[in-house]
Amino acid sequence: MNGAMQVDFRLLFERAPGLYLVLDPHFFILAASDQYLHATGLRREDIVGQHLFDVFNDETPATDKVLAQELRRSLEAVVLEGAAKGAGVHKRDVRGPGGEMEERYWSLLNTPVSGQDGRIRYIIHYVDDVTEVVKLKKSSDEQRGHRAGSMETQAAFHSEELGATYRQLQVANEELAARTTELHNSLETMQTFTYTIAHDLRAPLRQLTSFSTLVVQECASTLDDFGKDCLLRIADAARRMDRLTRDLLAYGQLTHVEVTTMPVSLDDAVTKVLQDMAPQITDRKAEVDVQHPLPRVIGNVTLIHQILVNLLDNALKFMPEDRPPRVVISSTQQNNRVRLCIRDNGIGIDPRYHGKIFALFVRLHKSSEYSGTGIGLALVKKAMERMLGKAGIESAHGEGSSFWVEFRAAP
Repeated sequence: MNGAMQVDFRLLFERAPGLYLVLDPHFFILAASDQYLHATGLRREDIVGQHLFDVFNDETPATDKVLAQELRRSLEAVVLEGAAKGAGVHKRDVRGPGGEMEERYWSLLNTPVSGQDGRIRYIIHYVDDVTEVVKLKKSSDEQRGHRAGSMETQAAFHSEELGATYRQLQVANEELAARTTELHNSLETMQTFTYTIAHDLRAPLRQLTSFSTLVVQECASTLDDFGKDCLLRIADAARRMDRLTRDLLAYGQLTHVEVTTMPVSLDDAVTKVLQDMAPQITDRKAEVDVQHPLPRVIGNVTLIHQILVNLLDNALKFMPEDRPPRVVISSTQQNNRVRLCIRDNGIGIDPRYHGKIFALFVRLHKSSEYSGTGIGLALVKKAMERMLGKAGIESAHGEGSSFWVEFRAAP
């Protein structure tokens, strides 16, 4: 990988000299520049992952509601037409360094960034602070003549500065598109390599399983108990290795495949998973209680299915032998976040291990006690990260576990 591929574009964006946000096509905030945060008095951790129009909530001043309306029209036009759109000049009351409210005037510009397929991937929201220019326009009649030239000079300067910044942004977009293409090619090569390794590794494992099982079946009369046990252990080890390879392949795909998100019904997603896992649920004599209705979220249908399968499988698996599983699936919603919870009555997890169980290959029990590869929860965490979500657990040893995943709520 060459030096250009190692550039930290997120760091460059956050330190860029200007007031910028990066939005997804659904207007969720993906990144914010330091100067934007300084100008608004907001914190990055409070707005990244939030919907833009949740930032402009019902408690904003009337002037900001006008701004929100104009901004929404501008963004919707960008998505519809695929071209940069301004949103006029608007007054905003922002908190100054000393905590006092300051009157500022912002000129807004929204610019789409499209992928190779022509679809909009991001929207760059740029804010130009033109407060001084507007204040000059509002100066008294006595001062207006004196300052007219200065005002025009200031306005021309800001206009030229905005044009220069926009041109720099276009150049940066072109460079980013080139780097994205290069990265895309590298990832395609990596994906081909991964599939090749997985196929070439799984083929001999399947043969090992098949032939060892065949020998046990066909040569049972000539094998002693020790020989049969050895062959069965070989077949079992090959099956576990095959499952590990499949799980590793699934985890590797999550790091480089494109994830397309859209509004998804959790009711539909949970119903589909329960239908697919009906044999396991029946076999374990499990009771699954779904507290309908579940809300709609922004996510990827395939990843959500994969997450639910892994979490429900854990809820059914990690149980004492003499206890039938009881699983409760519920949800809570706060502002623009939805938390889906899967609670079981199983063996529970000591709190000191809560921070470790979502890492790769972490197993708290021997494979002879509970089957698994130690990748399932890592898949859950990685899949949620790809959808700008979170995953966590609330549990105590012997008291069951409550795994939760947190999504962006569908607007």
